[in-house]
Parts: sequence; C-alpha cells; structure tokens
Amino acid sequence: MNQELASERTKVRKRRWWQALLSVLAGAGYLYVGRPRRYCSWLLFNLLLLGLWFAGPGSLLSKPAVLAAVVMLALLVNAAMLLDVIRLAIRQPEYQLQWFNRWWVYLVSLVMWTVISSVPDITGPEVLAVRTFSIPSASNVPTMLVGDHITGDPSAYNETDPQRGDVVVFKLPKGTNTDYVKRVVGLPGDRVQMINGVLHINDVPVARKEVGIRQEKSAPKARVFRETLPNGVTYSTLDVYAGPADNTQEYVVPQAYYFVMGDNRDNSIDSRFLTEVGYVPRTNIYVKVGGVIYSPDWSRIGTTVN
Repeated sequence: MNQELASERTKVRKRRWWQALLSVLAGAGYLYVGRPRRYCSWLLFNLLLLGLWFAGPGSLLSKPAVLAAVVMLALLVNAAMLLDVIRLAIRQPEYQLQWFNRWWVYLVSLVMWTVISSVPDITGPEVLAVRTFSIPSASNVPTMLVGDHITGDPSAYNETDPQRGDVVVFKLPKGTNTDYVKRVVGLPGDRVQMINGVLHINDVPVARKEVGIRQEKSAPKARVFRETLPNGVTYSTLDVYAGPADNTQEYVVPQAYYFVMGDNRDNSIDSRFLTEVGYVPRTNIYVKVGGVIYSPDWSRIGTTVN
C-alpha cells in the first residue's frame, strides 16, 4: 500500500511548454519525457558535427556542397528531435520520476551544451576547419547575393599569401572588429587605378567583356562584365553607372598590404576609399571564401565562389 502511494506521488504530468523549451535549449526534452538513450544519441550526433568543424585542413567540410548538406542534415535531425519529444509527451501525459528528471540534471545539460556550442567562438579561427559568414549587402553582386551564407577556409593562408582574384574575409583596417568580404585585385607593390570604369594594374587595363544585363526588382539595370586578371582568374562584375570611383588616383600598394574591391563596382566601399577602407594589411586577412552553403535562391546552395 505504501509503495503504491509513493508511486502515485512520483507521477508527474508533463507541461508541453517546458518540454519544448528544454528541447530547444539543450535537447533535454528527451530527459523530460523519460528517454535518456535518445538524449545521448542526440548529444553524440551534435558532438560529431562539432568534431567535423575542427577536422582541420583538407576536411570534406571545406567543400561547399558537403558543408551545405551537413548543415541541412543538422537542421532536419534537430527539428525531428523536437517533434519526437512532443509526440512522446502526447502519448504519455504522465510519467514516473527518475534520477535524470531532477532540476540539476537539466541545469548540467544546459551548461554543458552552452560550453560545447561556444567552443568555435572562443578558440579562434585558426583551429577551425571552416568558418561561416552571412552577406548583408549587395557590394559583391553578382558573385555573392544579399542573404547568402558563405563558407571560408581559415587555414588557406597559413603558408601562402593571398593571390589576385581571391575572395577574402578581413578585419576592417580602421581599428574596428568589422568583417568585410572583398576580392583581392592588387598585390604589394602594384599600382592600381580605375580609368573610365576599367581596372588598371601596373598601367595595363584588365581584360573584360560585356556578357549581359542584370535587372533586379529593387536595383537599377546593370551591365555585366566578365573580367580576367593577369593571372587568369575570371569573374563577373557589375557596372551600374558612371560613379565617382570609376576614375581614381593611382594607388601604390604598400609592402605587406593588399588592394581589394567589390564586384559590384558602383556600390562597394573598398580600397578605393582610403578613409573608409584603404589598403588592407596582410595580418587582417584571415579567411579565403569557398562557396555558398545557404541562399534564398536555392539553386546557389553548394556552389563555389569564383
């Protein structure tokens, strides 16, 4: 009789808002519904993903299509986990309290997962296999669009220097911690100048060919050019109108510095504007952009940034 009364006292009615909150925060919803093995499986899956993030140079995650697939898999698995927790709670509205249903277990789980998820932010980019960034502006259209999420390799320049045509992430030189994404067009010692909208490097105009017209809903009509740098790297640029940066002074790139530009030439604040960006120190360049892992335009997902 006493055992039956004790059993009744340990029965708890589940609260759906609480199980959902635990699931979103740390996957601990599985503990709440009495499924510790499923919680361990979920935790192992996410630890595996974290391990891949630190896989180092040459990791499969450096390939945009693979990374995009991994990200989508992670989202699907975690969404399925949340739905599974809710399904289990509906099937069994009451459950027997066990050792893992104590508040301190939930707290430990939350703290542990917070620490694990913070590792990429506190270790620094040099130990990560990949980094991801979102594109907030149109300064690199058509290469990168607003809303694109891109991947980059933090180890690309460990032993080599940036080359002409590389799309890089760098810290803004003007004493801020702002990340900028632009294309390297000028190397140390180069003389760079824009003349009538044409990029000149060391007094030689960069070859370009008009390949079409680009028209977006909220942007003016733009001419699309295929530009080819002296080292053979080719990419698309936009020419919207005759802007103030279409004719510039000659810039002499200092040693250990680089000259960068956006592919949307009339809508990019870059090295042509010395007071805003100017020459970029080699030490500020820390990621080489690889490709697109998510975009509102789904056809771009998994594509390489050239």
